Amino acid sequence: MDESGKLVRGAFGGDTATPRWTSRRLLEQARRRELAHARKQIEAVELNQFSRFVQRWQHLDPSTRLAGDAGTVRVVRQMYGLARPGELWERDYLPARVEHYDSASVSRLLAAGESVWIGGTSPTAAHDASNLSAVRFVKRGAARAWVSTGIAVALSDQAQQTLDALAREGALFFDELLSATTLTTRHLRDALRELVGAALVTNDTIESMRQVVRWQPLVTPRDKAQPDPTRWLPADFSPSANRHVVQRRPNLRRLPRWKRPDREDASAATWPGRWSLVQTPRVLGPEADESAWAESVARQWLDRYGIVAREMWRRERPAVSWRAVYRELKRLEFAARSGAGISCVDSQARSSRSRRRSSCCAHRVPTATSMPS
Repeated sequence: MDESGKLVRGAFGGDTATPRWTSRRLLEQARRRELAHARKQIEAVELNQFSRFVQRWQHLDPSTRLAGDAGTVRVVRQMYGLARPGELWERDYLPARVEHYDSASVSRLLAAGESVWIGGTSPTAAHDASNLSAVRFVKRGAARAWVSTGIAVALSDQAQQTLDALAREGALFFDELLSATTLTTRHLRDALRELVGAALVTNDTIESMRQVVRWQPLVTPRDKAQPDPTRWLPADFSPSANRHVVQRRPNLRRLPRWKRPDREDASAATWPGRWSLVQTPRVLGPEADESAWAESVARQWLDRYGIVAREMWRRERPAVSWRAVYRELKRLEFAARSGAGISCVDSQARSSRSRRRSSCCAHRVPTATSMPS
């Protein structure tokens, strides 16, 4: 009967030292009754109560704010996979959760090899390599759960040349990339920003993240999206000598100002740290089944929000489907142990005021469901 799967061996009852055998069917029935009892404890609350709960959970409330290097590391780990504008990380998100935030803590976390930052576009916007609108921190070796792979991106010649140099020679410093690509300093910075926007290249320092976010190329994505000025001309049209068809005159106010090279503010022509590829196993992680990465996303969301709903998936758009994440949440609910339980309920069934059919999951049921007013 043990080989057929009808019996289960474990510690049941008050005496945990003595192994016992029980029917698998009876054990599953007992577990379902336990889950049903836990689900009845979850009740809908007002929006202001839920907002205060999330603020305390994410250390935004003054009474729950963290401090020091340990606090910064805890917040960064809680925000793994979240794509937000790069300039807001050190201006709003991290200082709001950590008292006296120090960027050196994030630098040490990146230098230790635990975390890596990856650029990209907004999850709800069209994928454009030249548009760097978001940056996310991920755990090294687990980026495959958040970054889509195998998407063909149209790159410029300078960006493709830089990508080939990194693929050929590995991680390189800025000066080494200049020698390997024979590009000018400005063209190399334009290429690196384009590659970061395509989620193809990263750096091991927080200073380079600031530089690449602030960098403005001469030709902006808006200029590249302008239609071809010669589209209305006949196919056999040839312009007169010394008279070229142009779209419009460049806006001189939008061009970067020239700086004297002997001044200190213009001497930092290189970006610190080593540049490396994102699409590698040491950053993305192994090619595992979707369920493995779905479990990683589910656990990360439970740690970040405490209560998970389908709206999280719609807002963040990870590389795994919501169906796979929901299956893992149900599996974690059934396999949860006492003291760290996970309960899945239908939000529409619990609240008649809800108009959206979505399933939410509460992590650590006694904490997540008891929201003081």
